[in-house]
Amino acid sequence: MAQPNPPLLKLIREGNPLDWGALDRTLLLLFISLYLPLLFWISLYVYSTNELAPYLNMSVVRFNIQLCQIFLVGGLMMLGLGIWQRQYRRDWPFLSHMLAQGYTLGMVYAAWVSGMYTSNGSLLIVAGLALGLPLLDSRCVFLALVSGIFESIAFVAAGQKGYIGYAPLFDVLPFNDDFIAPSWAISQFVLIVNTIGAVWVIMASLIKRWRQRELDLLSQMETQEKLATLGEFSARIIHQTRHQLGLMGISIHKLKRQLEQEHFDVEFLKKELENLNDVQDKLRLTLKEDLDIDPAGELEDKRSFREVLSEEVDNLRQLALQEGVRIKVVFDEKLSDKLFPKLSEEWGQGVFNIIENAIAVAHELILISTYMEDDSLVIVVADDGPGIPERMISQVMQPFVTTKPDGNGMGLAIAAGVTRKEGGSLKLHNIESGGLQVIFKIPIADKAAKQELSETVPE
Repeated sequence: MAQPNPPLLKLIREGNPLDWGALDRTLLLLFISLYLPLLFWISLYVYSTNELAPYLNMSVVRFNIQLCQIFLVGGLMMLGLGIWQRQYRRDWPFLSHMLAQGYTLGMVYAAWVSGMYTSNGSLLIVAGLALGLPLLDSRCVFLALVSGIFESIAFVAAGQKGYIGYAPLFDVLPFNDDFIAPSWAISQFVLIVNTIGAVWVIMASLIKRWRQRELDLLSQMETQEKLATLGEFSARIIHQTRHQLGLMGISIHKLKRQLEQEHFDVEFLKKELENLNDVQDKLRLTLKEDLDIDPAGELEDKRSFREVLSEEVDNLRQLALQEGVRIKVVFDEKLSDKLFPKLSEEWGQGVFNIIENAIAVAHELILISTYMEDDSLVIVVADDGPGIPERMISQVMQPFVTTKPDGNGMGLAIAAGVTRKEGGSLKLHNIESGGLQVIFKIPIADKAAKQELSETVPE
């Protein structure tokens, strides 16, 4: 049968005890617990041979020495049984509960029999619980704490009623207002150091565990961010490729209609074939601008805003006609033919997405207008469709958010992204009479264009 637990030596070398399996944590606690009866045995022997001997009840001392021996033998047997069982199981609730209950009872008994309730009894209980019980599962800890409370109450009540004596280990207590036996003082000091050490060990383990969990969470967050970025990036590439395929479909449709005629226009065919060839170049530009890859033989794209806008409108007129929608373009300024986007192809794809969205929802008309405002070129794409619900206005420009049943939520996100790359902004505004305005606002960076603009504006 395969071992469900790793080898002990490997576990000790590599693992944080708080991350071990339940049975392994129980066995570690059991091993640590063996030092308690051993320490108590040694302490009783030392007490009986130094200045504390006259204060001791020797019959109780001998009884507790025998009790320590029984606990040591029983603990070793349970440890061996647990090591044998870890070959077959990762948890053993019976052993965990027995250990937790015995641990707590031993703490309470030691505090009572030695008279440490008056001085550091609570400290002794805290030391034991802090060192051991966190290694067990929460149910064992809870039941052990409840049992410890009731056992303490029972010991105190029995002492007050006279059924048991206080500190039966001593005939006479080794301390009073003016005197304390040196050995007793040393034992109290050792107890305090023990408590500090126990708390330090468990806190160090907890801090190590928290740090590891924090690192794991940060790693998971980083992985999720990478996956989200990869998903958005993949969706963007798919959307941009669909854009180019849409242009190919439009050209093929035009070619098909032309070939169906008896006399077809050769120049028209040449133009559409050139358009298809341009699609190939645009796909290559996508590699450069989206994937940051510079393909060999890449052509410079020096189209102005006016040229890009006019070209994308021409590409989509046939689709608009099929949908019964008319596209009207009004250039109210004279500078868009002298202003050039940084990424002409990518910006054209963003405009294409906006106009394509407008065609999908418009009833009859799409109006595209341009004008100048505060040293910025403003381009407005307005449709007479239903608009966007106000509650979604601030969300639809995020990736994967869409109001269309068959949409992928990337059109507006791509348009907003490329507008930011141009240094501008993209806003949405519902028209009161019905429809939506998509407003591009792009600052003019060219100094010569700014100068010409200032000269054309009347004083």
